[in-house]
Amino acid sequence: MKCDELFRRLKRAGWREVRQSGSHKILRKAGIEQAIIFPYHKGKEIPTGTCHKILKQAGLK
Repeated sequence: MKCDELFRRLKRAGWREVRQSGSHKILRKAGIEQAIIFPYHKGKEIPTGTCHKILKQAGLK
């Protein structure tokens, strides 16, 4: 999955970008304390394991 696709999927699920530190976006969702740190390299593929971990943290998997 590409970074852009995953980012759009997280935004549709209610996650919002709070800030960016280098190539990592920090996302938060109302009512959830833990943030998701998301490596964002526009147009590049995210490794499968990383993608699964982010989706699991977001409660989408």
